[in-house]
Amino acid sequence: MLAKRKCLSEGSDAFTLTELLAVIAILALLAALLLPALSAAKGKGRQAFCLSNHRQLALTWLIYAGDNGERVAQNGYVPDRGDSRNLMWVQGYYNLDGSRTDSTNTALLLDARYAQFAPYLRVIRVYRCPADTSSVTNGTKRFRRPRSVGMNWQWGFRKDSRRSPAGQTLATTTAATIPSRALLFTDVSSLSICWPFFGIEEHETFFMLPGLYHANSAGVSFADGHAHLKRWRDARTFEPPAAGNFQWHRHDWTSTANRDLAWLQEHSGR
Repeated sequence: MLAKRKCLSEGSDAFTLTELLAVIAILALLAALLLPALSAAKGKGRQAFCLSNHRQLALTWLIYAGDNGERVAQNGYVPDRGDSRNLMWVQGYYNLDGSRTDSTNTALLLDARYAQFAPYLRVIRVYRCPADTSSVTNGTKRFRRPRSVGMNWQWGFRKDSRRSPAGQTLATTTAATIPSRALLFTDVSSLSICWPFFGIEEHETFFMLPGLYHANSAGVSFADGHAHLKRWRDARTFEPPAAGNFQWHRHDWTSTANRDLAWLQEHSGR
């Protein structure tokens, strides 16, 4: 019996402690090697989804205009809780103030009583960059805003007494001389997203800060329907003043000789 037990012990396939530790070390090494690659693949996937969203928004804009004599969807300032008398491409007045219900109200994007895009685009995720992880506090809970993009305010802007685009706004799809260079939608920084539009001043001032969701890049689309990632080059664009020391909703951050701001102005469509 003892001989039999000894034989079984000698023929056992069980790991020794040393072997187990060696296997764990190898797995840890493989994980360390693979995690950066997996992280990069995840980032590439988010970029692809972001660009897909921008193309869908640009296509929706073109289809809407095609159904309305090439007149583009309305853009501009909106009041809290929406305005059913003055439809725009979408509505929603966002702010850092967590009490604003617009920051979580998807009806302002999907309900045809408020949004001109609503009959054409019913997928809420298209309005938000997949890499935007910011959130707002409403009551005791935190929520993600449904929208992180803005439409260039040169397109279809309905002017009022507040700050408005310089010069004549673009009211039809044929108004831009070179559609492939006329900015249509861009990701907007979670620090400064506010109204449905993305303001581009003609002076050396950021009205709103562009998005930085893809390694200091933003998804952008143009009036011909194409989209790509725009990488920002000036450190002042992707390292803005901290929110605690600077109120982004003043919409007046001066950035002299900023080549990213110059690019936005060059592609504003003016």
